[in-house]
Amino acid sequence: MLFKLLVKPKPDTTGKTEILIECYFDRRYRTIGTGIFTELQYWDSAKQAVTPKHPQAATVNNLLKTKIRELEQRAYKYEETPGQVFDFVQLKNISAGKDKQTFADFMLDQIKKETKLEYNSVVKYRGNVEIIKDILGDITPDRITDKLIEKLDAELKNRYAESTVARMHIFTAKYLKKAIKARLITKTLTTM
Repeated sequence: MLFKLLVKPKPDTTGKTEILIECYFDRRYRTIGTGIFTELQYWDSAKQAVTPKHPQAATVNNLLKTKIRELEQRAYKYEETPGQVFDFVQLKNISAGKDKQTFADFMLDQIKKETKLEYNSVVKYRGNVEIIKDILGDITPDRITDKLIEKLDAELKNRYAESTVARMHIFTAKYLKKAIKARLITKTLTTM
């Protein structure tokens, strides 16, 4: 399997686009997200790297190289067993776990994009994310169901006062809607 870096062709509303890893196997390809975003002006397609003009070019490029190297090492390790071929099924198994963005990570990314938030609000929002992460764990947005939202609601009611529960409902609904808009959640949620 061959791995190559590329960026999404369309930036989001903030002007940033996600750097993806394109995986080739048997004349077919799949893309997986890295969770790293950049502006198109900082991306060099020929070099498959962030340009030196980027404020954190060295850090971002090292992180991207590390992600590629980890995928290559997993592929080689899998294929050490005679008769085993690292294909898209194994790639999906790897990317469905810890390599995939969690709902908590998604919320933190969205908070970073809200540039007009005051410092106190950012601190409060990060605290809210930690509460949600404590209850739901490292769940990915595509695995969120009505039952998980009901579990979150019940746990919030057990732990906190009504005013805090109401605030957390508004906060959670806001980021669930953003995840739906970003097409990370494809199911219809009825308990929002």
